[in-house]
Amino acid sequence: MSHLTIIPPAPPVANADHPLWPLSRQVAEDDRLRGIIESLDSWHVPAVLRATTPGRELLGALDAYDRHYGRRPGTWTDDPTPIVETLRELMRVPGIARVLPQAA
Repeated sequence: MSHLTIIPPAPPVANADHPLWPLSRQVAEDDRLRGIIESLDSWHVPAVLRATTPGRELLGALDAYDRHYGRRPGTWTDDPTPIVETLRELMRVPGIARVLPQAA
């Protein structure tokens, strides 16, 4: 009989020192941006953000973040999953306009 080790989920990356923290607050307070980040598959987020002025502003901020903190070849839009998931985790932190449900 094998033994299973249950590993608790990793704590969220969220804290006020994270460079995406201010953007996560702005996204959480904007219904349209929050809906895009919350509901879409990460791969679709950049294209949908391009369709709105606030979305283009957010894209510019995320591009700047990626240029400064990115540690992989290409840009964040080549694989938006890490940045979008980080924004989602940061938005889950209590004390914002709306808290995202934890993934099962």
